[in-house]
Amino acid sequence: MLTEATQFLIDLDRLEIALKAVIFNRTHEPSSMEPLSMPVVEEKVEAALTKQLSRALHPPLTNSIHREWLVKNFFAHQALADGEASRFTQFAKKLPTTTPFVRVPVLPAFPGDFSGLISLCGYLFPAARKIQSSRKGRKKE
Repeated sequence: MLTEATQFLIDLDRLEIALKAVIFNRTHEPSSMEPLSMPVVEEKVEAALTKQLSRALHPPLTNSIHREWLVKNFFAHQALADGEASRFTQFAKKLPTTTPFVRVPVLPAFPGDFSGLISLCGYLFPAARKIQSSRKGRKKE
C-alpha cells in the first residue's frame, strides 16, 4: 500500500506538483487498553490480557473458546496497528514538513451515508470533533 503511495509522491515531485495533504485511510488503531505493566512470560500473557479484557467487557469472558479467539484477534489487531504505525512514520518522513496527514481508522459506518460522513469529518477536521464533543456535553433545555 505505501509502496504505491511512495511512488506516487516521487512522481508528483518529478512533475513539480505539490502534495497538499495525505490521508491514511482504513487504518488499524492501537488499543487504548493499558499495556501489560510488567514483563510477562508467554504462558501468562493470555491470563493477563483476559483479566484486562474482562474488566473492559460486560458480561465478562466465561467461554474459553470465545476468550481464546478474542485474545488471538487482539494480538493480530495490535500487530497490524504496530506495523501500520511504523510504515506511516517512515512515509511521513518523506513528506515536506508543511504537508498535513491524518489517520482514519476502519469505521463501522459506511462513509457514503450521512452518519458515516459525520464520523469521517472528526478525523479530517479535528476542530469539528471538539465542537461535536462540546455539543454532546450540553444539556437539552
